[in-house]
Amino acid sequence: MPLLAALQALCASSAFASRAFLPLFLVSLVARFPQLVNWLPLVPERPIVLSERLAWLGSDACLAILLVLAVLEAWAERDGDIRPLFEDFESWLRAGVAFVAALALVDGETASILRTVGDLRIQAAGFHSPDAWPLLVAAGAAALTWILATWRAAILRGVREVGDDLGVTRLLAWLEEAWCASAVMVAILAPLLAILLALAFAALIWAGQSAAEHVAESRRIPCPECHLPARPEARACPSCAQALVPSAEADSRLWPDRWAASKNPGVELLADGRCPLCAERRAAAELLAATPHPCGWPASPSERLWRSSLRDHVSARVTSTTLFAALLGLLPVAGSVAALVLVRIRIAAPLRRYLPTTRRLTTKWKARLFTLPLLLGSGIPLVSAACAALIVQVQARAWLRGFEAAGAVDEARAPTA
Repeated sequence: MPLLAALQALCASSAFASRAFLPLFLVSLVARFPQLVNWLPLVPERPIVLSERLAWLGSDACLAILLVLAVLEAWAERDGDIRPLFEDFESWLRAGVAFVAALALVDGETASILRTVGDLRIQAAGFHSPDAWPLLVAAGAAALTWILATWRAAILRGVREVGDDLGVTRLLAWLEEAWCASAVMVAILAPLLAILLALAFAALIWAGQSAAEHVAESRRIPCPECHLPARPEARACPSCAQALVPSAEADSRLWPDRWAASKNPGVELLADGRCPLCAERRAAAELLAATPHPCGWPASPSERLWRSSLRDHVSARVTSTTLFAALLGLLPVAGSVAALVLVRIRIAAPLRRYLPTTRRLTTKWKARLFTLPLLLGSGIPLVSAACAALIVQVQARAWLRGFEAAGAVDEARAPTA
């Protein structure tokens, strides 16, 4: 089996680790329409030749289905409410799709055939081949894809919690899809270059992760008891529960609704998805269930009943946020868009993280439905200020009601003493 065939299959793993169906769609597209790429130098007339058992991969019906699946996957990646539904099995799904794609790039029967010197050879999938190399390489590509997809999910999990709040997840999704499309095409057309790009991309991710961890750790302060680092907002050590004196506030004063001192820093931390005592980020399900933590939270029944405190805390932000949004709205269109981002970060995000998936979806689309007319009217001078203020009120009302409804459901399901 030629080395280039194996390199193509293995290098495509980096693309499949990011998306499942977009790379497979591109592989099928090149197999179905080779004229899209065979005009490039050193690219054979048919870069990918499918065997009879994989002929369906290049059919019009398969292309249409893969295109729909690629669009749905891209939409799910951009929607923080739908994405959790796929996170448990996305690594296995992408590994399986990478296995199929690798078989489309690997041929064991024509292993020694090169069309011309320096020319990329025709690749053909071969379930019928007695050579075991195609299956071994495909299995290796699937395993590598699973490892990379799992690593990617672990890295992005913390980034997305902040990215969803700031609204930058969509930009990250576009960048990742651009990388995904370019990586799979390079893997098809230039495997050696694909190796260098894959290594550079992995190094970039590792460097970014290391830098982010270094910045986060640099702000931590050693516990006087166990000497393990704790966040500067912590009021107790996350390891030994030793009481600490916070050296930083739980939230930045850059936000207009934070110009007054917070009366409850613990609720500020809960609004950010963190433990109100040790300030460590915890899953929303753990906080909702008041799962005991090494820092000692929750220590009393009142600490377990924090929903109403969080609701009141977020409600107190609405008035100041509305006034600030009205000032932003004096700038037509751009001011209303800025107000929408502001209300998303300061009002919707603290409540959304504690809602079940169905409640998040219904609340979000209700808020969007009532916000759309206000965005359409935000292009009129002066009227835009009123539209921006109303955007905050509509969004706040929708999310506060959704939070209350979710809390009522949880209380009804809670076992009675």
